[in-house]
Amino acid sequence: MQMINPSCIKVKNLIYSIGNKTILNDITFDIPNRGVTFLLGRNGAGKTTLFSLLTRFYKAPKNSEIMLFSLDINKHSHTIFKKIGIVFQQRTLDLDLSVRQNLMYFAQLHGLKKEQSISSIAKNLQTFGLLDALNQKVRTLSGGQIRRIELVRSLLNQPELLLLDEPTVGLDIESRIKLTNHVRHLAQKKLAALWSTHLIDEVNLNDYIIILEQGQIIAADYASNIIKSANTENLQQAFVKLTGSQINEQ
Repeated sequence: MQMINPSCIKVKNLIYSIGNKTILNDITFDIPNRGVTFLLGRNGAGKTTLFSLLTRFYKAPKNSEIMLFSLDINKHSHTIFKKIGIVFQQRTLDLDLSVRQNLMYFAQLHGLKKEQSISSIAKNLQTFGLLDALNQKVRTLSGGQIRRIELVRSLLNQPELLLLDEPTVGLDIESRIKLTNHVRHLAQKKLAALWSTHLIDEVNLNDYIIILEQGQIIAADYASNIIKSANTENLQQAFVKLTGSQINEQ
């Protein structure tokens, strides 16, 4: 099944190697400008490397094509990064600063005016039920709260695209569900999201997913279609059949 255009991410013939080891092998995919697309794969499948290329931590090879909002990431990264929000796998808030200080610093990096920053921070913290934590030091918060604050941070510049690399790692089930539901709600209304995960229970049957295994795309379709094509009863069984490998259910 073809994705709905226009695409906010388009990757074509992406090959990435470190030394003699090929990490990503001829990756081609695109995702639409609304909704959540899940990048599903085991640890070591190449998901974080792909995210590092999408966020310019690694430079994209010249013979590969990475386009965000129809712009070449190698040529227009400054324009592109004004339109995206990122939640990294590793926690990146300063634990010894307050929530307010962390978020104000990030807002300033994006060139937001002070009044605009204060308003956006308060609005987003209220949405995520975290306004009471505004003046608390980050180190006093739970893992789930920290992850939601990182999501708030990613939304301050009003992005059109969210990139989330294993955002629920280390969270309990309740916190994972809350975070997933928040992102789904946002994506239904106003933006697109690419969500990397090795946890199969984060994916719903009507979600579009890209299955990555050993640096290659094995399948890209709606979860229900992948299950049907694999002639299996659920996505876990389909993943095993397509890749020959197990993946965490939760």
